Amino acid sequence: MSYVRAGLDKSYHIFSRLVFLSGQMKFIKTHFPRQSPTKIQDLQQLAIAIFALKFNPSQLTVEFLHDQNIVPPDQQVISQTPLNNASTQIIFPQGVKIVTSPNVITFSQNLGSNQLKVPEIAGKYIEKYPEADYGKINIIFRRILSLPGGSDQARKYIKKNLLANGPWLEFGNNVGVGINFFFQLERCQLKLSINEANLKYQKRPASPALFFSGNFNYKLESYRKQERLLMLGEIIKNWQQDEKTFREIINQSF
Repeated sequence: MSYVRAGLDKSYHIFSRLVFLSGQMKFIKTHFPRQSPTKIQDLQQLAIAIFALKFNPSQLTVEFLHDQNIVPPDQQVISQTPLNNASTQIIFPQGVKIVTSPNVITFSQNLGSNQLKVPEIAGKYIEKYPEADYGKINIIFRRILSLPGGSDQARKYIKKNLLANGPWLEFGNNVGVGINFFFQLERCQLKLSINEANLKYQKRPASPALFFSGNFNYKLESYRKQERLLMLGEIIKNWQQDEKTFREIINQSF
């Protein structure tokens, strides 16, 4: 399974072993003409990105993860792949991904997995590596909703429901539509992005989809080092609060 952002000819495999939530299909209300019934594929992912001034990707090895019991030793590596000269991706069972880059480490996994490990692994990592001088953490949710109708249905939805009507909608050769929203919450800032996408599964034809991405940005630079560590732990433990906000704004507002 993969999705292709509109206007690009390259497939991006953002979910490892995508999981259908609430069974294989989910019935939801949409702004599109009613079909009987409308079957929607609903695919979701959680990512935790931790930023640190003193983080060196070369220090985070599979041996370190196992020796420190951040990842249980019986969870053997499925693959370890360099993404570029500075980044490496490590994949463990249950679709757990760890991507290391200069000054940032990202833990991700599909929501709906029977064994959601990412919050626990991220929390253990901070406990075992407290000297990294952490400055920020992002709790990120990604959600893809397939849509009924033609291949341009996602673009029509964004234009009709999220953009004001005007000549810019017909300007040039429109190869893609997306929109960003910024919300200042009491606890952090939320950036919500909505883009059109195509969802592919094996040899089936691509289906139109909306790709939602919610980034809860917690900045910690103004706090003392020990306070940051405590705050990081609490933010990770309370990730479901951010998930609830992300789910509610999509289900109730879009």
